[in-house]
Amino acid sequence: MKYTKLQKAGLNISKLGLGTNAVGGHNLYADVNEEEGKRLIEEAIQQGITFFDTADSYGFGRSEELVGEVLKGKRHEFVLATKGGIQPLLNGEVHINNERSYLRNAVENSLRRLQTDYIDLYYLHFTNPETSYIDSIGELTRLKEEGKFVQLEYLT
Repeated sequence: MKYTKLQKAGLNISKLGLGTNAVGGHNLYADVNEEEGKRLIEEAIQQGITFFDTADSYGFGRSEELVGEVLKGKRHEFVLATKGGIQPLLNGEVHINNERSYLRNAVENSLRRLQTDYIDLYYLHFTNPETSYIDSIGELTRLKEEGKFVQLEYLT
């Protein structure tokens, strides 16, 4: 496996990462077997992968839970990225929610599901033009200053 350094965040990372939507992503992958998903993460680790990407919306949080279960006790060896800003609704639809209180809650819930006290890379999954971008980024910046994540990125 080849590795590189993310200069901005100061993180050493494998050049190949594992996206984990299908690992617990029951909202998109209906036939997911969670034990197979966990084995996939473990195999990625055996192959030298140190970068894992997930989101709070993948499987309505289940992907984060499974990643957290596998990486528990060895968290410092890996780079974790997750995303927030997509709020699942009870009817199966989603709402792009960039409200400050929602984002703070999303970060806290991701930390709990991932069984960690910090996230290496946090992405705002989508922006909502009805929400003040300044308010959203301001809240995420405060969370970064509180040590909730190392690096903040914005996807639009």
